[in-house]
Amino acid sequence: MSASRLRQQRAGRSSGLPGPSTAVGAERGCATDVSSPSIRPHHRCALVCLHWLRVPERVQYKIAVLVYKLLHGLAPQYLGPLNYVADLPGRRPLRSAGTNRLAVPPVKLTIAANRAFLVVGPRTRNDLPDDMTSAESLSTFRQRLKTHLFTKSFF
Repeated sequence: MSASRLRQQRAGRSSGLPGPSTAVGAERGCATDVSSPSIRPHHRCALVCLHWLRVPERVQYKIAVLVYKLLHGLAPQYLGPLNYVADLPGRRPLRSAGTNRLAVPPVKLTIAANRAFLVVGPRTRNDLPDDMTSAESLSTFRQRLKTHLFTKSFF
């Protein structure tokens, strides 16, 4: 590699931009910068201007959309039966029976169990506001969800 090419790569990296490498390298550089807990001001500005979500919010978005699809019959049923709190058998009626919250199955303190879809899905959906979970269509739900996660993340 020539000396001028090395200088160009170093100059690109010192400015915070990925060097002229493959697309995979550029992708990794962007993912590393976006997922870091302390986003640099120019990266934050780029995410806000492009209306992109950070990686943790993007994961929440994907999980919430999958739960919405599952509850409305748009996703494969093998992902599991998600039960509403109102549908649980019990001796007395609960105050939460009037809400549209999902029942989170009890798990032991293991990392794998807390990452299972049947646990994370209801937790993610229960954390959303009620007006969002009662959206009438998938496109409306996606729009409200992205706006909610975007404002929660950046403002």
